[in-house]
Order: sequence, then structure tokens, then C-alpha cells
Amino acid sequence: LLSAWRWSPLPGGREFDPATLVLTEQDRAARSLLAKVPAEAAVGADWEYLPWLANRWELDTLLSPPFELIAPAKPPDYVLTRSPGPGAVSAPIYPWTIRDQSKQPLRVPRFAPYEETPDGLVLSARFEPEHDVLMSRYDVTFERGLVLVAAGTPPDAPAWGPVISAEPGMMLPVWVAWAAQQPLDRRITFTVQLVDDHGDRRAQEDHEMGHGRFPTTLWHEWMDAPVVVGEFHLSVPADLAPGRHRLIAGAYGSEDVVPILRSDGGPWVELATVEVR
Repeated sequence: LLSAWRWSPLPGGREFDPATLVLTEQDRAARSLLAKVPAEAAVGADWEYLPWLANRWELDTLLSPPFELIAPAKPPDYVLTRSPGPGAVSAPIYPWTIRDQSKQPLRVPRFAPYEETPDGLVLSARFEPEHDVLMSRYDVTFERGLVLVAAGTPPDAPAWGPVISAEPGMMLPVWVAWAAQQPLDRRITFTVQLVDDHGDRRAQEDHEMGHGRFPTTLWHEWMDAPVVVGEFHLSVPADLAPGRHRLIAGAYGSEDVVPILRSDGGPWVELATVEVR
């Protein structure tokens, strides 16, 4: 039907243009990249490359309806996406938006860039499952329908738990998952902080999800109640004295910097105690 509309001589149709079927250099680079993916691999891809992957055993779309495929039930072996330009924004895409797994700890698969074309088409390969990030549940409700769902560290970082061990001068990666139970009309910045006994911040990282790529105003564009994951890297000060410190997380308006409070009026969630040795 689509072909009939595009090139039909009937009213509203168009004259056939053979140039629409000519491969561009961009197409050739993409085809060369996709040829390196094993035929039996499951691939998640942007909408424009779905026809190129139609012979795969499993296919998940990342950027378009049907909505349930934005967060695939089975992690694909490879993900094919296009790098956003500077300042580009979009609704969250897999693997940074995931399914809420029925009050169970969240498991987030990890991918690493495998190869990239000159025009920014990136093929990423999944790490083995033992490299997934397993995140503990918190499910703390904030104003505006925000929920801090879960947090954790990757397997190659200090183990997550009520007490996390750290050393002065190290980088502590913290993964945090937030959800929005209703559409948001403002952009929100999220923060993870390391606070000492006096309430002084000793380490901190603040950013919107995806470092600004996934603003909260777009979270509901393709999904209801999305769960969006972000990485925060805390630089533990080299001169931080041994002892126990609090690891906290919260959120505030990106423009007005007004804290978004928990439902009970508190400003933060205490994620864990960090013991500096």
C-alpha cells in the first residue's frame, strides 16, 4: 500500500524516482558495519535500519512504537544507534530505559562500543551477563510523581550494600534508576553526593539523565511510567579522613535549582554508608 501511494499514477501519487533506491556512502558504511554482526545475534536498532536486520532471530526497536519494544524483554546481543549531535535530546532509549521487574532488584545490561562509522552510526556489543549492574530497590516517592527506584554499583566497583568500602582518591561509580509516574513539564537534574558527619559535601555529581540527552520533559513521549537509569561518578577526595560517610541522592529543578522533596518532606534518600579506609 505504501508503494502504491508513493508511486501510483492515481491522484495523490508520485512519479517513480529511481534515486530513492540508490545506495549512498552512508548506506554503504552502514551495510559494511552490519555485515560484521553474526547472523544468529539478536540486534536492537533504530527504526531506519529495521529492514536491514529483518533476517535476525530476534529484533527489537529502540526508538519507535510498539512501545513495549523500547525496553526489550530479552537483552539483545548488539545495539545499533546513531550518536546524537551536540546538545541533542530525545526520549530515553534502551539500555538507559528498562523494565521495572516487579519489585525485584533491577538488572541493567551493559554495552560497549564495538565499531562506529564516520557519520556516527554506532554498533555496541553486550558484555557477558556477569557484568550486568544489579541495583537494590528503594522505591522512594518524591513530588511530581518522581520515584527513586533503585541504585547500585557495577561488578568492577566496590560491592553495593548497606556499607560500601572506598579508598581516598578513588572514583566511585553509582548507578541510579528514577521513574516518573506522570508526565513532567519541567527539566529535572539528579544528584548523588557523599556527605560527612557534619553535613558537608565531600564529593558530588549532578546532571540530567544521559548527561542532558534524556530530559524529564520527554520521558513519557514513548512510554508510561518509564524507569530511566543514569551513571554518577564520585571522586572520593584524596585527603578524606578514614571513617563513615553518607551516600545520598536527590533531585531539583534544572532551571530554578529548587529541591524536589520526598512525599514526607525530606530532601534526600540515604542510599548507603561509605566507609573510607
